[in-house]
Amino acid sequence: VISDRNNPQSEILEKLELGDSKDGNYLDSLAPASRHDVDVVQRYRSLMRDDARLTLSADLSDEEFLVRAGYRRSGNLTIAGALLFSRKPLDVIPSALIRCSKYDGDNKATGRTWRNCDGPLIDQIIQARDFIAETIGKRESPVDSSMQSITSYEYPMVCVREILANAVCH
Repeated sequence: VISDRNNPQSEILEKLELGDSKDGNYLDSLAPASRHDVDVVQRYRSLMRDDARLTLSADLSDEEFLVRAGYRRSGNLTIAGALLFSRKPLDVIPSALIRCSKYDGDNKATGRTWRNCDGPLIDQIIQARDFIAETIGKRESPVDSSMQSITSYEYPMVCVREILANAVCH
């Protein structure tokens, strides 16, 4: 990486490429150009598990929450914070999106249906899960106690969500 100290964007790129965290973890590196979105933070906090809520109380302001959770340091979001809490993480990390594809045949030469899933990371996982649910096989089964049926998917959707979350995290 060639850094031009007169160009602030060059310094930001250098930090993003090399990382500036103390332990060398890229996700803990600072993302100086990013800003959190209040609605995204509030939605994230509303989805937290009960055990996490004990550590990160609802009484904390969004700023305090981000600092205590390790997503904000020195007044800036970390890369992980930008991915989770920015409305448009693509502005910070150009590759921060999930691209889903379904081939219409049995080889790559056939046409395909695809969708780019963008926005905060939680939204991307939900969009990707929805894409998969829309494009895989499904069937309906009658319910004895109701006139409605239950939809069963070709793949267990709980597993699909877990696979997507693991793929994004690793």
